[in-house]
Amino acid sequence: MKHKTSAAVMAAVMALSLMTGCGDKKSGGSAVATESGYAMLNPEAVNEKFKDYPDLDSGPEIYLSNTTAKAGELAKVTLSVKNADLQWNMCGIHVTYPEVLKPELSDPAENRVRFDKGEALEAASASICMEWAENREPMLEKNKKGCLFFTTMFSDNQGMDGDIATFYLKVPDNAQSGAVYDLGYFFLETDMFSNMQNIPSFSKYAFTHMYGGTITVE
Repeated sequence: MKHKTSAAVMAAVMALSLMTGCGDKKSGGSAVATESGYAMLNPEAVNEKFKDYPDLDSGPEIYLSNTTAKAGELAKVTLSVKNADLQWNMCGIHVTYPEVLKPELSDPAENRVRFDKGEALEAASASICMEWAENREPMLEKNKKGCLFFTTMFSDNQGMDGDIATFYLKVPDNAQSGAVYDLGYFFLETDMFSNMQNIPSFSKYAFTHMYGGTITVE
């Protein structure tokens, strides 16, 4: 998926939102450290966007699961949220993974990624996931990261706590038992985790409290 495609998908969701009436650890404004390193690949971009907004004492925390799979199998990777029950109405998040992993596509011609909706999206009015397959940002290329973009929206603050979506990433056929693949995030200006009130500090809390996950080869 080209960056323009990602932006176009977000623009479409934002337009739909207008039609429906939408307008643990603290990071201290930096990336959140996990056992596998920093979850956000480019925390500076987050800091720059939200530098003028105050920190909240609590807010949404976003997680990627720790899972296992055998070589050649599909690993189930789940994106989830807590501390935001019935407090959010839209998200647009880039998830990263080692480029040797390949997301299972539901529509290869459109780079659409297969995903299963979780309980957090029970009332969602639109959801889509796409692979960033071409013209990735230089930072992604340099770090050999693949990337997918997931976005969803509601007509009100109907987003719940729990699993947002589960994606499927194919582990290489020649992966060695015990190998660990880190899962994280990449931030673009258009990314969001927002509420109907459109409070920037709410989004800031979410993007500075993003926890990575792992796929471990059995």
